[in-house]
Amino acid sequence: MRLANQGYTMLGIPELISVPAALARAWYNRGYYGSVNHNVKAIYQRYLGFFDGNPAHLHPLPPQEAAKKYFDFMGGAENLMAKARYSFDAGDYRWLAQVVNHLMFADPR
Repeated sequence: MRLANQGYTMLGIPELISVPAALARAWYNRGYYGSVNHNVKAIYQRYLGFFDGNPAHLHPLPPQEAAKKYFDFMGGAENLMAKARYSFDAGDYRWLAQVVNHLMFADPR
């Protein structure tokens, strides 16, 4: 909550939080129902709700509609997949999953 009060968002705070090595080695401190990342987001949402302070996140398009617009904006499936392969080769897997998710919603084939 200290980081939230300093203006960090629900997606930004988990990137800053880690369990100290001495505690992480203890078996009983393992991620059982989720990771530290997921748990930090849950705490944020519990106390502050889903809204992260960004007006663009108040009423976004549904995934299928947004995906079709992303798909067109990125130049179609071939262009998107070429860029996705580049991201894969670069080891940028988090971004790859996020981008290809739009393709999956736009064209499940």
